[in-house]
Amino acid sequence: MQKKPMYTPVSSRPIAMAYVPFQKAPIMYENLEDAFHRGTIFPELDKPFHGKRGRR
Repeated sequence: MQKKPMYTPVSSRPIAMAYVPFQKAPIMYENLEDAFHRGTIFPELDKPFHGKRGRR
């Protein structure tokens, strides 16, 4: 009887899985320089990273 390995090899796992929310309406920032600094031209996708699991 062959034993089952205790772990799954990393090579058989996916590299990453992404979640990208759908945009409800194509609303864009008016000031493109501000949008550039925020990292997106869409306010709906502007989700700042606060680190430490969202705690400030």
